[in-house]
Amino acid sequence: MDRRIQHHPVLGAIAPGKTLTFQYNGKPYTALHGDTVAAALLAHGVRQLRVHEESGSPRGFYCNIGHCYE
Repeated sequence: MDRRIQHHPVLGAIAPGKTLTFQYNGKPYTALHGDTVAAALLAHGVRQLRVHEESGSPRGFYCNIGHCYE
């Protein structure tokens, strides 16, 4: 399921761009040209990337601007 914004209240309809396919944890996903891996995974509902080594709590995206992990 693609959770991308299809119609923005101010910008109007958002035209689909070129797509590509990639795999994450053995599962195929699609991305739009120019997407970061994080944006593509979030668009498909992937929120958890791993679990904490000690507590087992889920870990996901942190800042989403490429400077932080977790």
